[in-house]
Amino acid sequence: MSPQLQNDSAADRLTHVRWIVGGCAAGKSTVARALAERCGAEIYNGDRAEHSWLVRCTPQRHPRLAALRGTAAGGMWEGRTSEQVFRSMASLYGETAGFLAEDLRAGSGDRVVLVDYFGILPRDLVPLRAAAVGG
Repeated sequence: MSPQLQNDSAADRLTHVRWIVGGCAAGKSTVARALAERCGAEIYNGDRAEHSWLVRCTPQRHPRLAALRGTAAGGMWEGRTSEQVFRSMASLYGETAGFLAEDLRAGSGDRVVLVDYFGILPRDLVPLRAAAVGG
């Protein structure tokens, strides 16, 4: 379980959340928009949310995410291989899962929320889903 979720006892407040996950350019946003329009659901855009996480993160708890502060758009790729970029991703180390859960719990919970985000790994998603459905 992600370090940010170990002390998390409120994951059961996520029963209104539906997760649309997959790799980059897999069609998550397209599916989310179609479902939201058809079902009246809200979309949580994880890519946009990451910008607010930069302000909220601390170098001690989120070293990889904090390292991105002040990086120009596309700057994390500059002079680096795709393997180096991948290995530096904060979500790979569970640094973003806690922010995602906090944001989702902060909502009203009166509508279904479709999470459109590639940056959560199964090991960080499973505890949230398990708690939301009762174990």
